[in-house]
Amino acid sequence: MKKIKFPTKCKTFQDKTHFLIKEIKECFKDINDIEKSATSQACQLGALLSELKKHVKNKKQNWETYFKKHLPHFGKGIRTAQRYMKLSKKIDLDEYPNLGFLGLNLLHQLVALAGKKEVSDFLNNNDIEVDFEDDDKIEAFRCDVEELIDSLKTVEAEKDDKDAVDADDPEDESTDDSEDNNEDDREDDSVDAKSQKKIASTKTIVHDFDQTATTFIKSIEGVMENEKAVKSNRKQINNIIKEVKAKLAALKEYQKSLRGGKKSKKK
Repeated sequence: MKKIKFPTKCKTFQDKTHFLIKEIKECFKDINDIEKSATSQACQLGALLSELKKHVKNKKQNWETYFKKHLPHFGKGIRTAQRYMKLSKKIDLDEYPNLGFLGLNLLHQLVALAGKKEVSDFLNNNDIEVDFEDDDKIEAFRCDVEELIDSLKTVEAEKDDKDAVDADDPEDESTDDSEDNNEDDREDDSVDAKSQKKIASTKTIVHDFDQTATTFIKSIEGVMENEKAVKSNRKQINNIIKEVKAKLAALKEYQKSLRGGKKSKKK
């Protein structure tokens, strides 16, 4: 672990903590700037690849053959190129620069979920603000996006095997130049329909949970206003409190397990 060196003027607890907080904020900003710059470069790369593909096709040449010949060491091949090309089409960093703070991993997932929609429209439709100016909101923005993706994955996990196989089909984009545009349109239609079904199901679950929780809270408030009811039903109320605590603890553990699974995949 790297040892932190304090300026000679930092003698007291207050001096050292102020210095550390300042350094933490600057370091966090640098990381966000690097993330944003990497996203910008990825979108530029996708735009360049799309332009190259257009020129190759205009000359009636096979795009996949041309790509393999002239860019043989490009990532994992043409599928990597396709991902960058889709990224550049679905993300407008000039209009929504905050998308750059999400990083490539989250953005690639959002592109797949958004279907024909731009990522900014997809997030706005899911009540996630994209156009904000306060840098303090960056981390909350990233967390909101991660939770949206996690919730859609949870819904997907509950589907039967056939739907799971269809949704996870890796052949999401055609490389045959004679049918390229038609295949792209069909893929976008399929992804869009599946994404909307996931979102609708997720919103229903969240709405039902919210309604139940609201009713429960109101009932607690009603009981608290009635001293006689509390005294005469003390044992029953204690049992309910224990059960609610246990369920909430289980819910928190479930959330942690989801986040843990996501982190392990990233590693």
